[in-house]
Amino acid sequence: MPLLRITKNESASFRQGKDFKLFGGVQLRLALSFGAAFTLALAALAAVTFFGIPPLNFSGLYGLHIESAEKWMNFTTDLKVERLKYWIEESRRDLGLVVMNQDRVASIEGLCARFAAEIGREDRDKLLEAVHKDQDFTSLQRRLSELVNIHNEYSRLFIIEAASKVVIGSSDVSMIGKSYARNPDVEKALLSSGGYTSDVKASKNGAVLYLCGTFRRHSDEKAVGVLVAEINTDAVLRPLLDVGEALGESGETVLVNGDARILMSLKHPLADGSRPKPLEYTITAEAAQRAIRGDNGIIWAKDYRGVPVLASYRYVQVTPDLAWGMGVKCDQDEIFLPLRHDAKIFAVVGTLGAILIFGVAFWVAKTVTKPIKLIAEAARQVGEGDLTVRAPIVGDDELAVCAATFNAMVARVESGRDQLEELVLQRTKELRSANAELQKHRSQLEALVEERTKKLEEAQNQLIRQEKLAALGQLTAAVSHELRNPLGTIRTSCYTLNQKYGSGDGEASTIIRRIDRGITRCDGIITDLLDYSRIKAAERVPTDVDDLLELWATETPKPENVTVKTDLRLGEPVPLDRERFYRCFSNLFNNAIQSFGESGGTILVSSRRDGEHAVVEISDDGCGVPSDKIETVFEPLYSTKTFGVGLGLPIARQIVQQHDGELSMKSQLGKGTTVTVRIPLRTSNQEGHESSESTIPTSTATT
Repeated sequence: MPLLRITKNESASFRQGKDFKLFGGVQLRLALSFGAAFTLALAALAAVTFFGIPPLNFSGLYGLHIESAEKWMNFTTDLKVERLKYWIEESRRDLGLVVMNQDRVASIEGLCARFAAEIGREDRDKLLEAVHKDQDFTSLQRRLSELVNIHNEYSRLFIIEAASKVVIGSSDVSMIGKSYARNPDVEKALLSSGGYTSDVKASKNGAVLYLCGTFRRHSDEKAVGVLVAEINTDAVLRPLLDVGEALGESGETVLVNGDARILMSLKHPLADGSRPKPLEYTITAEAAQRAIRGDNGIIWAKDYRGVPVLASYRYVQVTPDLAWGMGVKCDQDEIFLPLRHDAKIFAVVGTLGAILIFGVAFWVAKTVTKPIKLIAEAARQVGEGDLTVRAPIVGDDELAVCAATFNAMVARVESGRDQLEELVLQRTKELRSANAELQKHRSQLEALVEERTKKLEEAQNQLIRQEKLAALGQLTAAVSHELRNPLGTIRTSCYTLNQKYGSGDGEASTIIRRIDRGITRCDGIITDLLDYSRIKAAERVPTDVDDLLELWATETPKPENVTVKTDLRLGEPVPLDRERFYRCFSNLFNNAIQSFGESGGTILVSSRRDGEHAVVEISDDGCGVPSDKIETVFEPLYSTKTFGVGLGLPIARQIVQQHDGELSMKSQLGKGTTVTVRIPLRTSNQEGHESSESTIPTSTATT
C-alpha cells in the first residue's frame, strides 16, 4: 500500500488550478522557427541526394541509376551476341566433324552411285521401296535419326547427292527423293570449303535456318554430297537468347535479318493485339533499323509496340556473307520502378522527419518554459504510489531547491521498499542458481547415457558386419575350392560334346549351349565373390573418365529397347585404376538396365567437376528402389533378382571407396534411380602406404 497518497478531490483541484498555457506566445514562436528551419534543410538534402548537383558533376541517385541501367543493358547485349556466334560456330564445327570422316565420305559416295540408278523411276513409291530394301540406306536413315535425337536443336537432317541434287537420306523419310536442283543454298554449300550457313527462310515448319557441310574426297576435293541440318529458329534461338540474364518481366531480345524482318516470335503482342510469326513482320523501331545498318549502341526510344524502352542494339556478323541485327530492350517503366520506389521512401522518410522535427521543437519549447509543471506532475504520480518518479533539477534557483527537497523525501520512502525487494530478489537468485546446477547435472547424465548407447550400437553394428564378412569369406573359400574344379571338368566335357553333337540347330546343340551359359554364369558368380573378398591395391594412372564412359556407352552391347544419353563435361584426367573403374561403371550400367525389365527405358550418363572432385551421375527411369532399401542394396549377398548373388553394387562401392571416393544413390519408386560417384582429382598422401592386397577374414584359404 503506498505510503503517500493524495485524494481524488485534491488531485483534481491541483490539476484544475494549473494556469500554464500550452501554446503561449514564446513557446509557439520557438517551435515554429526551429521546425521550419530543420524541415527546409532536410528537404534540400533529399533533393541533392536524389537529383545531384550538375555544376559539381554529382549525378545523384537518378543519374547513377540511368548509368547503371545502360551499362547492364550493353553488357547483356554483348553476352547474347557472343552466345549466338558461339552456338552457330559450334553447330558448324559439329557438322564439319561429320563430313570430314573419309570412311563416311566413301560410304556416302557408294550410296550416291547406287541411288543414281533408281532416280529415273517415275513412281516415287517404288523408288522408296527400292531404297528401303537396301541395308546401307536403312543404316544411314537410322544414323541420321540418332543425330537428330542427340542434337535437340536439329529439327531434321538430310543428305543431298552432289550430282543430281536429290535427297538420298533423311531423318524425315518423306524427304527422300526430293530435288534441290534449283536451290541456290545447295550450290553455295557445294562451292564452300568450310561449311555454309543460310539466312533464315520460311518453310512449312516455320522459320528455319540451314547449316550445310560438304562431303569431299581428300584425293581430289570433289564434292560427293551435302549434309544439311534444318534448325527451327523459334524453337532454338529464342530459348538460347532469352535465358541467363535478368531483364525483368518486360525484357526481350529481338533478332532481325537484313530486311528488318523478325527471325523469331516476339514476346509481346503488337499495338493492335496481334502476334506475328517469324519473317512475317518488319520492325520499324529505331534500334532495329540502326542495327541492320551496321551500328552498335544504346538508345532511349520506343519499340515496336510504341512503348518507351531502353534498347541496346548490335550488328551481328554471323558469317562473312551473312549479318543480322540484334536488339535487347526493357520497358522504361520497369527500369525506373526501383527509382520510383526510392522516391516514395524519400517522401515518407521526409514527412516523418518533418513531423519528428516539429515534435522535438514543441517539446524543447515546452521544456524551457514550463519547469514547474514537471514538479507538479511528479508530485501527483508519487501521490498515486509511483516512488520511482523524480523531479528534474534545473539551475540553482528556488525551484531547483524545491525539486531537490522533494526528491530527497521520495528517496527515503523508496529506500525502505527497495531493501525489502532486494532481500526477495536475493532469495529468488539463490533458488534459480540451485535449479540451474540441478539442470546441469541432469544434462551431463543424459549426454553420458546417449554417448554410451551410441558406442554400444556402433559395437553391435561392427560385430554384425564382421560376422557377415567372415561368412562371406568362408563362402568364397568353399565356392572357389569346391566349384571351380568341377566347373572346369563340366566345361571340358561340354566342349567335347559340342565337338561331337553341337553342329547344327538340333536339340542337342541347344542343350549344350544352355549348359555353357550356365557354366559361364556360375563362373561369373565365383569371380564376383573372389573380387569382393580379395581387394587388390588400385594401380592409379591418369585416366580420361569421359572416354571411359563413352567407351561403354558406344561399344557395349545393350538391349534394343534401352537408350543411353551422355552429357560428359569433366574434360580432365583422374588418377584411378582404369580396369577396376570400367568394372565399377559396368556394374552400375547393368543394374540400371536390369531395372527396366522388358519395357526398356533411357539411361542418362553425365560427368562434371565439383571443386576438387570429379562427379559421375548415372540416371535411369526404371522401377526405382524403396527409400528404406537404398542402403540395403549395397550389402553383400542382398539381391531382389532371381539371378546373381547381389555383389554388383557392393563391388562398385568398394572400388570407389578404395579410390577415396563416395558412391551414393537417390531413388523414387516407379520413377527411377540416380547413382552418384564422387572421386578426388588428387590422390591422398596415404596412398603410398596402402598394402598391396587386403582380404576379408576367412576361416579357410581361398583358391
